[in-house]
This record gives sequence, C-alpha cells and structure tokens, in this order.
Amino acid sequence: MCVLFAIKTIWDLFHIVSSKCTCVTSIVLHVCVQEKSLRAMALDCLHRVVRFYLNVYADTQPKNRVWDYLHSVTSQLLVLLKKGSLTQDSQHDKVVEFCLTIAESNLDFAMNHMILELLRNDNPSEAKVIGLRAL
Repeated sequence: MCVLFAIKTIWDLFHIVSSKCTCVTSIVLHVCVQEKSLRAMALDCLHRVVRFYLNVYADTQPKNRVWDYLHSVTSQLLVLLKKGSLTQDSQHDKVVEFCLTIAESNLDFAMNHMILELLRNDNPSEAKVIGLRAL
C-alpha cells in the first residue's frame, strides 16, 4: 500500500512541479525496479512523464539537454530489459510505445539510442523483439 501511495504522490508531484521531470523520472524508474507488481503502472507513468516533457519542454531546451534527459531515461530502461526484469507482454508493449513516443519527437535519438541498442546481438531475445516492433 505504501508503494501505491508513493506512485500517487509522484503523479501529483508531476502535475505540480512539471519542470522537474528528471527527478520524477528517477523516482518512477526506482519503483519500476523495486516492485514487480507495479512495473506496468510505473512504465505507463514514465511514458506519460517523458511524453509531457517532449511535448512541453523539449522545444524550449537546447538539443543536447533534451538528449541528456532522454539518454538518462532510456539507458536505465535498457538496463531493466537486459536484466530480464520486464517479462510480461504488457510491459513490452509499454516499452514499444515509449520508443514510438521518442521517435515522434526525436527520430534520430530513437533510432540510434533505443531501437539499434535493442537490436544488438548481446541483448536477450525479448529486447530484440521489442526493437523490431518499434522499428
């Protein structure tokens, strides 16, 4: 129950302090790693935070700052995939949606830092399937 309260609090913080997307993202990723039962909800929340950031703040930020933010989020998400933490089809669907959202805003970053990374030979088969679906 404590974790559900934390997710709700994070979501409330997201609406109140939307300029602090990096902090919210870190907290959501931490919940995603720690709580198996809440991973789908945490991935959905992460997807919404990143989409909000890209739609509202990315245009006013320097390109390298946007790339740094996206890299910090995607690298942690890719680590979760490589560890095999995301095993359910619904979680894979969320990651595909995540890739597509980034590609809509920044195709170059999505191809080079998400999709091609997912398709690497040393990744598990789930990551390759996600990469192909996102492609």
